[in-house]
Amino acid sequence: FKIISEEALRRMSFSRGCSGFVVSGSMTKDGELIHARNMDGEVVDSWNKNLTLYLIKEPGEGNYPFVATATAGLFYPGGVSGFNTQGISVSIHEMSTINYKLYMSGRKSDIAPYVLQRILRNAGSIDDAINIVKSMPHIAAWTVLVSDGQRNETASIEFSADRVRVARRGKESIGQANHFLHSDMTDQAYTPKFNKTLESRSRFDTLTKQLAQAKADGKIVDVPWAMFHIAGHEDDMGKFRSFGRVVTKNYTSMSTVAVPFRHDGNLP
Repeated sequence: FKIISEEALRRMSFSRGCSGFVVSGSMTKDGELIHARNMDGEVVDSWNKNLTLYLIKEPGEGNYPFVATATAGLFYPGGVSGFNTQGISVSIHEMSTINYKLYMSGRKSDIAPYVLQRILRNAGSIDDAINIVKSMPHIAAWTVLVSDGQRNETASIEFSADRVRVARRGKESIGQANHFLHSDMTDQAYTPKFNKTLESRSRFDTLTKQLAQAKADGKIVDVPWAMFHIAGHEDDMGKFRSFGRVVTKNYTSMSTVAVPFRHDGNLP
């Protein structure tokens, strides 16, 4: 237990981020849903050497084929981001907490990336995704940003070792960073450095403002727009910064932009 606790404290000092957003409906061409995310963390030297696009079809009834982006060798290739043939797309975002559990009643639990892979494999709707997250105990704190390209709907599912909450659910657009938004999750949050809290909120506010401005301007958001803004160097005050309070990081390990459903039921 001492070794695990020391490792947990060491990981809290890592630089990490993970920003994302979903946009759909009247803001995109033909109402297509676009799901973009950055995976930020101090794994650039290892992760980027073997970036992999997984095309997975597992045998068994109720298992949907899915596409996942990750690095080679993961035993949960669908644990970072991806989309399936039902138009469900996901990205996972790490939260900071000291409320974690190392023992589960019945000795059953899923690590968060595998929960994400189960959503890709078995979810045909956002309700399915929520039920999957609620079906197993959790070890620590994460947010799953999940979207439904058929119904142009998005939700952020926040969970910890103590509870699961749907923080937001709706249409059009939604941004995501690395802090809890649901009021019931306030006591689950812990950030060892206050500037990290400010930095996460800056990324969230930046994306929220950019999406709102695009809507106000009547901008049709497309994949190039998504790529430009997920790699953005503008902070929440509209100031250019190399790194810091901006969406992209010098430790961004992977970025993905997905159009998970093109109204024909096939993988793009």
